[in-house]
Order: sequence, then C-alpha cells, then structure tokens
Amino acid sequence: SSGKPWIDTNPNTALVNAETQVGVDGSVYEFYRALVALRHRDPVVVHGDFRLMQPLHPTLFVYERRWMNTVLTIAANLSGGSVDHSSEGEWVLGNYVESSGPLRPWEVRILRMHATGDRATRSNDHELRLSTRSNQVM
Repeated sequence: SSGKPWIDTNPNTALVNAETQVGVDGSVYEFYRALVALRHRDPVVVHGDFRLMQPLHPTLFVYERRWMNTVLTIAANLSGGSVDHSSEGEWVLGNYVESSGPLRPWEVRILRMHATGDRATRSNDHELRLSTRSNQVM
C-alpha cells in the first residue's frame, strides 16, 4: 500500500514474527497450528456442548466440551502468576511441556476424559451424547 501506517511497527519485528516461529517447537505459531489440527481431528472440539466451569474466578478460564463419550477440559491461566487448579484426564495439548499441579503464568492445558455411567444419555439419532443442557450458563 502507498498509505502511511497510523502506528509504527515494533522495533523487534525482525525477531518476533510468524515467519521466525514456523517449525520452532514451543512457539506461539506452532501451538496455534496444533490447536487448529486438534479442531480438525477431534469432533468434540466442534460438536461438543460447552460448559463454563469457574465463571467467577478472576484469572482462571476453565471450560469443558462434551460430545458422545468424550470430555475435553480446557484450563487457561490468564495471569502472570501461578494459579492452583487441578483437572483429571490424559494430556492432549498445552503451551508448556506436559505438566500437572498449579497452572504456570499464562499456561493453557487441554485434557481428555472418557465419560461413563449416568452422565451419558442417548440422543434421538441413537448416538451416545453427554447432556449438559441443564448446566449451561445463560
């Protein structure tokens, strides 16, 4: 474009940009690619019911996606300090190396569980689905 930008680019733009992060383990770019891949391969991400788990916590964003017999728990620490949080399940993805215990600053964890028992209900199309309709935040 021939127009003059209204804001200057950051002086570190040569070092901090998408091109320099491609193929770099642990980079924001590669984490985002992994999230997109998860959405494409795992139907619970697209079709699952949403349930907010701790709506009043000031720095913790935790929710579940439930579909068929799968439950994904997504926990994100939206602060610069550690936050006590525990979730059950097998490790799926995170922006730190697989871990447990308190969430580190800005850490995101995605865990998977397989639901059983009375939490499962049958839908009209005869697929096994988990119903969270009564627990939805309106």
